[in-house]
Amino acid sequence: KKKKEKSLNMFDEVVDEYYKQRKELDHQSEVSRLEARNSIDKVTAVTLESINTEVSMIHKNQQVIDRQTKNLKVQTAKFMKQTEQWLQMYDELSKKAMEMGDMAHWAKVIEKDLKALHTNLKSSKQEEEERKDLGPFIASG
Repeated sequence: KKKKEKSLNMFDEVVDEYYKQRKELDHQSEVSRLEARNSIDKVTAVTLESINTEVSMIHKNQQVIDRQTKNLKVQTAKFMKQTEQWLQMYDELSKKAMEMGDMAHWAKVIEKDLKALHTNLKSSKQEEEERKDLGPFIASG
């Protein structure tokens, strides 16, 4: 009976030791799990902060690009409008130059016609004066 009791006591001690070690291992596992969880949380926070910083920079850069694109569109539209005005002015100037060229040609033609008319009138007047001067000779002859 004593042997049995001793065996039972040893068994109880072994069981108690097992539960004690088990409890210690469970505690260490919980501490390790919490440390791992904290480390993961820290890494996640740092990673997210880094990503958020980069995303924020990208977003700001995109806003700058959008503003510059809008500005470029406005400036391009203004330039196109100015270019169109220059082209219209050039066309008008070209047309005026052609008209002036035509007018200069017309003026030369008119001048030539007026000179011819002047010469004819002068010639006619000279002939008439000569007839007047020669009139008495022609009538008597």
